[in-house]
Amino acid sequence: MTKIISSMLILMSSLCLSLPLMASTDTRAEIGYMGFESHTLERNPGAFDQPYLLLSHQQPLANQSLFTSVKLENPGRLVQDQQHHSGRQAAKLFGRYQPQATGQRGLWLQGFSMLSENIVENNLFMGLKQGNRIGTVDMKFGAGAHYSFGRSEFSKQDYAAWSGMVTTVQLNWRYAKSNLSLDWIGHYFRDDKHMDTFGYHGHGQQLTLAANQPLSENWQFQSKLTGYKSLGANPNDGLEYAVGINYRF
Repeated sequence: MTKIISSMLILMSSLCLSLPLMASTDTRAEIGYMGFESHTLERNPGAFDQPYLLLSHQQPLANQSLFTSVKLENPGRLVQDQQHHSGRQAAKLFGRYQPQATGQRGLWLQGFSMLSENIVENNLFMGLKQGNRIGTVDMKFGAGAHYSFGRSEFSKQDYAAWSGMVTTVQLNWRYAKSNLSLDWIGHYFRDDKHMDTFGYHGHGQQLTLAANQPLSENWQFQSKLTGYKSLGANPNDGLEYAVGINYRF
């Protein structure tokens, strides 16, 4: 798994260096705690409450924006899982390249990888996005194709092929120094083998509501609530929450 993470980091770093960068960047390190409501834990035996570490970088470009992050869940296997065993440690990598200007349509590239001892799941989205503004709310919506590859020790299967399409909607609202965002993504027409490999069923959806509140010039508090259906390395429906404090370099 270390080799895979290193390769992904090199790829993201190369992308950052090869694109035409602009001035304002935002790099943050975050420590936090994530948990699941009780029914989610019942439906997903592999889920458990745990701490996390997160490193993120946002870079405005000429006409696009680039956001990348690396998240380490349960670092050092600090907590136990639902079966009272040493909880699994997982790395989640995320990257998104999309239009940044209101009223602009452009290329949308997004990737999400979940890496653990039992599952390696990589999802790549490629399509178009449109940016708009409704009052004080910035909105982006788009659609594209979905390519997935990886393996699961639970199903004893691997997969590497196109698997349906994705749609996405992003809303962002700023008030004073606070920020509230909503991010929805849906997967449709997924390949049967893809679903069998990772334990998914039918179409998948994920809705994330996040709020950021500055504590000082460089420190920020963030809270996040995520509802999902057969998506994002979680095969069954569920509700996840997270709170964290991050520092901007």
